[in-house]
Amino acid sequence: MGRLDGLPNVGRAAAKIVTPKLAGAIFIFSAAVLFLPVGWLVELGLDDFKQSHKTELAAALFASGSLLIVQAAVGIKQFTSRWLRDRRFRTGMRETLAALTADEKQMLRPYIFAGENTVYESIYDGVANGLIYNHRREQNSQSIRTSCPIDALASQRF
Repeated sequence: MGRLDGLPNVGRAAAKIVTPKLAGAIFIFSAAVLFLPVGWLVELGLDDFKQSHKTELAAALFASGSLLIVQAAVGIKQFTSRWLRDRRFRTGMRETLAALTADEKQMLRPYIFAGENTVYESIYDGVANGLIYNHRREQNSQSIRTSCPIDALASQRF
């Protein structure tokens, strides 16, 4: 067994151990030791430590700073993508509700105001069938993207 055989496992373990909180602490400590005035370091007893470990402190500063920047970027991306997804949903819902006829809105009132789960209507009711058809069509259009030429043909009116 060679010296580097366990290295990928060490990398995975290190990724689990180095959390953003720990990276923040490492960043603050290494930045403080590297950039505090010499008088303060002498008072704290870290002057010799700084002189003998300058390279390791700089590496720790850059590594932990990079990890914090990546974590911040991922957090911002998650927040903005969630916000954009919710905004698209609300906008789409408003457009859908605005496009409903008065009869369709009348049929949906028991669901919204009375909290009903089921409203029984005749199978021949055009309003109920129209709502079901539009709902299924909207679900299919969201799950199938228009990258296929057949989808483009299906959307054309003849």
